[in-house]
Amino acid sequence: MKQSSESESMGGSPQTADQNDSIHFIWPKLPLFGIAFVMALGVLVLIYELSQVTLTQHVIYVDVNRQSLAGKVAKDVLECRRYEKDVFLNLNHPVEYNDYLLKWRTAWNKLSIDTEFLSKCMANEEQTRLQMLLHDSVKEYQKHFLNIVEKINRGEIKTPQQANLAMTPFKDDMRNLTILSSKYAVESAKEATQHGGTLVRRGGISAVVVLLLTIVPSVILLFLFRKYNQKLILANEKLQSSKNELKQSEAQFRTLMNNIPGVTFRSHVDERRTIEFVCETIKELLGYPAEELLRNKVRTFTSVIHPDDITKVHSVIQSAAEKPQSFQVGYRIIRADGEVRYVWEQGLVSHDHNNVPMVDSVMFDVTDRKQAELELRNSKEVFERASLVDKLTGLPNRTLSHERLKELILESQEKSEANYAVIFLDFDRFKMVNDSLGHDVGDLLLVEIATRLRRHLRCTDSISQQVSGNTAGRLGGDEFLILINNIKSLDEVNSVAERLLDELARPYFLEQHEVYSTASMGIVIGNKYYKRPEEIIRDADTAMYEAKRSGKSRYVIFDDSMRKRVIREMILENDLRKAIENQELVLYYQPIVSLESGAVCCVEALLRWYHPTLGLISPGEFIPIAEDSQQIIELGEWVLREGCRQYAEWSERLGYSAPSMISINLSRKQFICPHLVHMVESTLQEFNVDPEHLQLEVTEDAFASDVNEAIQAMKEIKNIGVKLAIDDFGVGCSSFASLNQFPVDTLKIDRSLVDQVIRTKGMAAMINSLVVLSENLRIMLIPEGIEEQDQLTELRKLGCEYGQGFLFAKPLTSEVFEEYLLKQSGASTASTPQLVESN
Repeated sequence: MKQSSESESMGGSPQTADQNDSIHFIWPKLPLFGIAFVMALGVLVLIYELSQVTLTQHVIYVDVNRQSLAGKVAKDVLECRRYEKDVFLNLNHPVEYNDYLLKWRTAWNKLSIDTEFLSKCMANEEQTRLQMLLHDSVKEYQKHFLNIVEKINRGEIKTPQQANLAMTPFKDDMRNLTILSSKYAVESAKEATQHGGTLVRRGGISAVVVLLLTIVPSVILLFLFRKYNQKLILANEKLQSSKNELKQSEAQFRTLMNNIPGVTFRSHVDERRTIEFVCETIKELLGYPAEELLRNKVRTFTSVIHPDDITKVHSVIQSAAEKPQSFQVGYRIIRADGEVRYVWEQGLVSHDHNNVPMVDSVMFDVTDRKQAELELRNSKEVFERASLVDKLTGLPNRTLSHERLKELILESQEKSEANYAVIFLDFDRFKMVNDSLGHDVGDLLLVEIATRLRRHLRCTDSISQQVSGNTAGRLGGDEFLILINNIKSLDEVNSVAERLLDELARPYFLEQHEVYSTASMGIVIGNKYYKRPEEIIRDADTAMYEAKRSGKSRYVIFDDSMRKRVIREMILENDLRKAIENQELVLYYQPIVSLESGAVCCVEALLRWYHPTLGLISPGEFIPIAEDSQQIIELGEWVLREGCRQYAEWSERLGYSAPSMISINLSRKQFICPHLVHMVESTLQEFNVDPEHLQLEVTEDAFASDVNEAIQAMKEIKNIGVKLAIDDFGVGCSSFASLNQFPVDTLKIDRSLVDQVIRTKGMAAMINSLVVLSENLRIMLIPEGIEEQDQLTELRKLGCEYGQGFLFAKPLTSEVFEEYLLKQSGASTASTPQLVESN
C-alpha cells in the first residue's frame, strides 16, 4: 500500500503511465487489402481441389473393393476344389468324409456370397462375361458336385478315381473362373494405383495453392510489417525492458531487506544513532513502526537500547569509526510492550559521498539462543551427572569408574607413595532373587546394596573424575567396582573386605520379603605395571571368580597363578570344541559291585580327556569349563552314545558276563534340556539297548531350583523305561523326607559321608537310616568312594548291599574292564575283590 501511494504521488497510476508511454503501431491499408484478396482467392481454389481429392478417394475405394472381392472369389474356388478332393479321397472313411463335406459346404457358401457381391461391381464386357460365368458355372458346379455326393451315398461311386472322373467336365470352367477372377483383381489394383496417382497430384496442387496464396502473402505481410514498423518495435521493447528491470530491481531490494533473518538499517555515528533507512521488519523486533524511528521522527534508536548497555554499544561503534572497519556487538533492547530482548548487531562503518561516517548494520534477535545458553549452563552438571551415574543406584557408572581408576593409575605412576586397591564385587544369589521374586525386588536389592556400600566406604557423590576419597561404582547387573585410595598396607585392604562381607551378608528387608545375599570379591593391589583400567578390572574379575570357585561369600587377592589358570582355562575351552572331532575323549568304566560277593552288578561310565599336548585332563577341570561355555550338551550326548555303544558291544560278546546296567551321568543343563528324552530314546534305538539297562545319574543341584519341574522331568525319563539315580546324595539340600517325591531307582551316598562312617557314630546312624528308608522305598542304595577295608566292613554291618570305590577297582579302560569282568566271572566269589589298577 505504501509503495502504491508513493507511485501515484509521483505521476498517476501505473496503468495510465504505461499507456501514455507506449508507441502504437498503424497498419498500411493498401498492401493489406491486396494481400486479403489474394488469400481469399487461394481459399476458393483450395476448396475446389479438396472436392476433387474427395471424389478421387471414393473411386480408389471402389477399385480396392473390387480387387478384394475378386481375390476372395479366386481363393474360395481354390478352397472348394481342395475340399472336393478331400471328400473324394475319404470315401471309405465316414467320419473324415462327413467332416470334409461339411467344410466344402462352408467354402461353397462363402463362394456364393462373394460372387454375388462381385457381380454387382462389374461394368465392361470382360467383366460381364465373368459375371455370367460366376452365376452359371458356380451353380452348375454345386449341382453336379451334390449329385456325385448322392451317388457316393447310394454306393454308385465307390472310389476317388470314379468321383474325380465324374467331375472332369467342370474342371475347366472352374479353372477359367479362377483365372478370370485373379485377372480382374489385378486390373482393379492397376486402376486403384492410377487413381492414387491422381490423388497425389491433386494433393500436390492443393499444397502449392496453399503455399502460393496463403503462406507467401503472409511472408510478404510480415516483411511489410517489419519494414514500416521496425524502429517503432525496437523503441517499445527498450522502453518496456527498462521499466521491467526497474520494477524487478526495486522488488528484489525490498524482498531482500524484508526477508533477511534480521533487521537491516543505516544510521549515523552519533549518540542518538539517527536512522536514515530501516526495513519494515523492525516492527516485529521492537514493536515500533519504522516511520517512528526514521530520522528520529518520534524516538531515537538509542532510546530502545537497555540503559546498562548504551555505553558498551557506543564504545564499540566509535572504535570502528576511528578506522572504518566492521564490528560486532551484543546488547539488550526494550520493546514497546516492555519486554527485554537480546540482539546481536553486525555492521560496517563507511563514509558516504559527503564523507560523513555511516553505519550499515544487520541486527538479529538472539533471545532464544541466549536463554538456551543460560539453561544449558544451568543444566550442564545435570546432563553430565546423568551420563556418568548409574540411574538405578546413583553410584558412578562404568564410564566414570574407569576414568577414576585411570586417574589412580596415573597418580601411582607419578608418585611412588600413592597406593590403591581395586575390589570387584559380585553377589552370589542375585539371579535367584531376580528369578524368584521378580526384577522389581532385584532392583530394590541393588539399591540397598549401593546404600550400604556408600555408607560403609563413605564414598563421595561428586561426578568429578579426580576424587581423593574412595569410590564405589556399578559396572552393570550385580557387579560393583570399589576403588580404595591411599592404602597404607595389605591389612587395611583385608580389613575393608572383611567388613564389607559382614555388612553385605546382613538380611535385606525388601517390601514384604526378607532376602539374604552374600558377596564374592576379587581384589587387586595396584602397582606400576598396570597401565590401563581394563587390565586391573580383568584381574579383579579373575580373583572374584576364584572366590566363587572356593565356596563364595569370601574375598580372594589376585596373584599371577590365577592369570596362568585363566589362560589355561581359555586354552582348554578352545581345544575342547575340537576334542570330539579329534577323538581325544574316552570313557573309563568303574564297576558297582555286591558288597557280599564282589560280583559286578552294573558299571558307571566316566569321561576322560587326553589332550594332545597337555596330557590327561581331569574331569573336575574341564567339565566346569564345558558347563560355562555351553559345550556340556554336546559332550553329554557323546558320552551317552559312546556308553550305549560300548554296552551293546559287551552284551553281544560277553552275554551273561556283561553288567546288567550301565550308569551315565547327566549335567544340570542336560537334565533341563527339553530334547533329553528324545535324544535318549533315539540313542537306545540306534544301538538296540533296552531302556532297563540304562541308568541316568543326576546330582541334587540339578533340581534344587525348581523341584516340581525336576519331578516332571524325572517322570518323563521314567516313562520310557530308563532308570534314575541321585548322585552325591548328602552334600546338597535334599532331606530324607523329600526322597519319596522323586521317582528314582538308586541313591548314591557321597564319598564324604562314607569317609566319616568309621569315624563318627552319627554318620553311621544316618547311613543306617538311609538303608532302612531305601528298603521301604524300594530304592537301591550305593555308597561311593569305598577305599578301605574298614569302610567296607562297617557298611556291610549297616546293611548296605552294593558299593563303588577304589577298593574294588579304579576307573578302567573298556579293554581292561572287559578283562576284569571275565576274571570275575571265572573266579570263585571272594569276600573282597582284589584292587584292579587302570592302565
